Amino acid sequence: MPLERTIAKMIFRQFAGQGLSTTRMISLAADQDATYRRQDMLADIRSAEHKALYDTRIQALNTNDLVPRAWINELDYKYPAKYRVLVQVDIEDELTGEVYQDTKSFFTDDYAAVGDYESEFMDKKPWSETDPYANVVGVKVRGMEHNTGMPY
Repeated sequence: MPLERTIAKMIFRQFAGQGLSTTRMISLAADQDATYRRQDMLADIRSAEHKALYDTRIQALNTNDLVPRAWINELDYKYPAKYRVLVQVDIEDELTGEVYQDTKSFFTDDYAAVGDYESEFMDKKPWSETDPYANVVGVKVRGMEHNTGMPY
């Protein structure tokens, strides 16, 4: 089941925001043998559509702005934190000089301004263990999720 769900989530992300009905997206997933519990599929489709709608708006916010609560995706995850912040990171490989983009995330309990999240990510340095030759040259918040099990 985890493989099917991963494949289906990729399909949902690809077609989110293009006006396809949920039934059509589920049928596209079924064509790839990527079906699982319907309730979970509907939640994944809602999440993908929410990201397609609000991620570009969040990226356009100034560093002093708070992400409006209406733009924060509501998810139920088991990690004991209120928020998961998704950031787009520009990374320079010190060995080759190549700059590439990656998406990272971290958990926090603070509802803060976009610039504060970017600073917090830089302070935590979550990339240093996995890639010691990476030099982060830019960070931009691109999404936020709220744990439905925790109050705002």
